[in-house]
Amino acid sequence: MSALAANKRETWAAIALMAAVVLAMMLANSPVSGGYSTLLLRDVTIGLPPLVLSKPVLHWINDGLMAFFFLLVGLEIKRECLVGDLNSPRRALLRLEAETVGVLARDAPLLGDALGALELARPLVPGEVRLRHGLADAFAEARAHRDPAHQLDSARDGDVDDA
Repeated sequence: MSALAANKRETWAAIALMAAVVLAMMLANSPVSGGYSTLLLRDVTIGLPPLVLSKPVLHWINDGLMAFFFLLVGLEIKRECLVGDLNSPRRALLRLEAETVGVLARDAPLLGDALGALELARPLVPGEVRLRHGLADAFAEARAHRDPAHQLDSARDGDVDDA
């Protein structure tokens, strides 16, 4: 699947999710909100008499969505290990370095407050992901200049951006 097709699929999934959120908000703030709340709090029981599980509809929805979410997370990790950034040790190490630097950059103000040594009172910027990818590109370029063999691997694998 091409990146453009994957992006379109993710866009439609986001649109469907937003539509569901808008519909739920409209129902919760409409004259039928009492019935909506009653439906969400109604107990649903499954099982046979010795083994019975009874929960409100809201809990069934939350548990089902949580299980679905972790199924998707597991499938995404598997895909990354098979064909993504984690399929070679070199690329996985690069990703680990970028994530580590991103976490350290994000948590430095908290660490500084805890130790009383740093005073970085800057809020996080929305482009933190771009920063992490920029740092990953910087690591890749530094490696490419240091090791000619890696430079060929990076060009073949597409690790280093031309921009």
